[in-house]
Amino acid sequence: MGLLVSTPSQAQFGGLKKGLKNKLKRKKKKKTSTRTSSRSSSRSSRGSSATMPKGMTAELAKEYKAFYKAKYELSANNWYHPTNASSKFMAEKLPMLKKLNYPALKKRMDEDRKKFPKMFNKYGYGNSASSAPTPDLYWANHYVTKIVAWEKQVANEEKHMPGAVQHWITQCENTKGPNKIQYAQDAIALADALLTIKPQNELLKEYKQEAQKTLDKSLTNFREYITSDFHKTHLKQVVIFSKGPKNMGKNSMGKPKFDVDESSIINTIIPGKPAHVIGFFAATNKQGGGVPSFVFNMTKVGEKYNKHAKNTQTMYFRAKDRGKLKDQAFYIFNLFPDTKIQYKSHIEYIPHLNFTKYLLRQVPGKYNIEITWGRNNPMAKGTFTLDLSIENRKKLKEYYNQLMATKIAAVTMPGSGNCVDQAHKVVNKDHLNKYGKRLKLVFHGPGGKIMKPWPNNHQVEWYTAQGYGAFEKDGKVEIIHLEFRRAPTATRWKWHSIGKTGGHLNMQTTNGGIKPEMLNFGYEMKKANVNKCAPWL
Repeated sequence: MGLLVSTPSQAQFGGLKKGLKNKLKRKKKKKTSTRTSSRSSSRSSRGSSATMPKGMTAELAKEYKAFYKAKYELSANNWYHPTNASSKFMAEKLPMLKKLNYPALKKRMDEDRKKFPKMFNKYGYGNSASSAPTPDLYWANHYVTKIVAWEKQVANEEKHMPGAVQHWITQCENTKGPNKIQYAQDAIALADALLTIKPQNELLKEYKQEAQKTLDKSLTNFREYITSDFHKTHLKQVVIFSKGPKNMGKNSMGKPKFDVDESSIINTIIPGKPAHVIGFFAATNKQGGGVPSFVFNMTKVGEKYNKHAKNTQTMYFRAKDRGKLKDQAFYIFNLFPDTKIQYKSHIEYIPHLNFTKYLLRQVPGKYNIEITWGRNNPMAKGTFTLDLSIENRKKLKEYYNQLMATKIAAVTMPGSGNCVDQAHKVVNKDHLNKYGKRLKLVFHGPGGKIMKPWPNNHQVEWYTAQGYGAFEKDGKVEIIHLEFRRAPTATRWKWHSIGKTGGHLNMQTTNGGIKPEMLNFGYEMKKANVNKCAPWL
């Protein structure tokens, strides 16, 4: 009897085969999943560290972040390429790079690299703040690596640095205009700035010496305009003194000279207290474009600086003094003169009153104020603090009222004549009675012509004239600018309209400007001054 062997049917065999195949597939999938998980875990462990590095604490990480962020903003975040010789960036960056103190920074970085080497590797503590031991440590790592990259960039650019300095030396030698001294100063400032990060570069040192010789030569040629030794060492700078210049006179070449009291230098302006703002220029006012404007930018301490928020105040000067002022290489302006000061013209009070009014529009607090002499061609610049405390602001309001009273008392009829009333020349003078009781009417200033329309535009339709009237109303006297017209065949004038009395020395600001204070249509004046005449400008 033969042995019976049971064999699976075709259907059973197919089922076994399919089951085995599925089992193998599940096993392979599980293995792949394990490998993927392992790789993911490995990548995660390489990208971050769940534990704090040895020797590091949360408080220390916070300090590292603050320190390296500040240094990053002084270096990598504000760096320009010194290969660009046409850029004068270093003249402005020198104070920043001095503050950076790169030698001390490098020493600190070398010490920190030994203690925390991962901090100097990109993503050394994770590729995000959430994957690092602490967010502060992530950001410290971020700023450090930015500085490291900047160091490499500087190393690559070092060979171009001497050439950038040489560029400004050449500019100075080839220039005869007002920028000659400026270019020499730019060369020195550039060399100084680059030497703060590359102190061992001998060629930079050599070019700095050459730039200094070039500057000395330029100053020799400019010496007649230098007012003092202080001026020579503070070229292109604005300095504020609590006391005005002394020993005003002329040098051997007939140019102005004066001394300053260095012990009276102030860095914080107290509104209402004397603050003699002196710009020591490296060129004459004429070379700079004329009598410079007073330009300032105020930012509350702690707020972001807005370089575009500039305010401009035109300075007062009499027409006959223009030539003398243009031949000077300085400008002096006392922000807050004595409230009893007697100027030759009431218009001269306006710049002081405008600046004071501007301050009174600001909220109390401490401000950083950048002052520049010159609108289109900056001649000198300086940065100071202004203390507009609640108490100082209150006193400033009193100061403004007192100075305004002095200004009102100084208003006269314009001109240098005998102030004779000329109302008889005006046909319709009674039409002016709506502005008050007419005290005086005078003609003043240039006249003109209004021609007839084409095709008779060669014929005069009206002659025009300017004048001023003094009127009393509600116990106050006001001087108003008037415009007159006369037909070619007439012998007397007709009052036509009110002119623009308040167009003298307006302050341009970013939010509308400040105009001299008016009564209604003109300046307030004292009744006793109606019979006085004096030039306004």
